[in-house]
Amino acid sequence: QKTKTKFFRFLSLFWCGSMINSLIVLVGGAAVGRYGSHIKPSCLLNVPYMMFPLIFLLRQFRARATFIQQQIKGNRKPLRQKSFISHLLDIGFIVYMLFALIFAIFRILHVLKTPMMKNSFYYEYEPYILNESGFPLVQILIYAFYFIPYYYSAINVLIFNDQESTKFEWFPDWTMVHAGAAAQAQFSYLFSSLYNPPLVSDSTWSAIPSDNWLITVGLNSLLAIVPQFFAFRVCGGHRERDFY
Repeated sequence: QKTKTKFFRFLSLFWCGSMINSLIVLVGGAAVGRYGSHIKPSCLLNVPYMMFPLIFLLRQFRARATFIQQQIKGNRKPLRQKSFISHLLDIGFIVYMLFALIFAIFRILHVLKTPMMKNSFYYEYEPYILNESGFPLVQILIYAFYFIPYYYSAINVLIFNDQESTKFEWFPDWTMVHAGAAAQAQFSYLFSSLYNPPLVSDSTWSAIPSDNWLITVGLNSLLAIVPQFFAFRVCGGHRERDFY
């Protein structure tokens, strides 16, 4: 029963992260993008659709203490020291978080069209970043305001968790939220950048050039796949007890 409770809790957090990210990009991108003047009041019907996952997410966070007590009740076994492989995995994830943090800042500078990036080579690799629909802008700003703080927190947790594990009881929950948001974000972002829209003529919407396809798709796939492995590393099996 406890295993089922944990599974559905983490699955619901994954779903919340995915839904909240998709609705922020949909509504925000439509509002600030090239076609924002064509938005009808019916667009506001998306707001309740976003509020339900948000309310559910807050309820899950408020119930975290009860959930933790249920999970550790009757399990008083001392925690075993991490194996050498576990330490190597943690080092690998720290390297990834540093890369993702730097890469996010790099793309933020490009999507905001800062003067220092005016003639950057990266626009040739990811031309979709210049698209005026507003969706890539909002998605990368989500990386700026939400993903980057998570990357920093994850690095901090991976380094100091062995010393102060009870300080990071919140981390498994946010890891699942991040995994859901990252999966949805990169799925929609990557597939939007692979092809030109067949029904809409838009000069700012360019597909990834074939010469740069492998590098661009590889980098974006990395941002989608590694968070799923990290979520399994933190929450799979009984690993989340390292934080309780």
